[in-house]
Amino acid sequence: MARDILVHELNRVRNMTDDQLNVRYGKMNKEPKIQKFHEALKKENRNPSLRNKIAKDLGWDQAPTYTPSGTWVLKSTSGEDHEYVFSLTPSDTVMEIIEWKNGDKISSGNRNIEVARKQWDNLIGEGYELI
Repeated sequence: MARDILVHELNRVRNMTDDQLNVRYGKMNKEPKIQKFHEALKKENRNPSLRNKIAKDLGWDQAPTYTPSGTWVLKSTSGEDHEYVFSLTPSDTVMEIIEWKNGDKISSGNRNIEVARKQWDNLIGEGYELI
């Protein structure tokens, strides 16, 4: 069923304008469907401002309180080209975190979920935003 929802949302994202997607999101009220809608927007690289709004509305601009799946990017808002990429590893218990600055890979490493959440919180506190 979750796969069916994602397929439905991918079709919607592929066939609607950004304005239509914004209106559609305003009518949504079930979190599982909103999550799939966000996933579809991300997969299709559509409407970054709506993706950020959904992330904030769902509290994803804070450290996740559940074990997520996927990849997230936090970007500096200070004007410098500085990003952190958080990716859940296949074990679902470890996050790979890669730091990028000016297009160069600065560091990478694996952290357990709790340590990754703390690093996420610290970056949000420093002004990084989910993109």
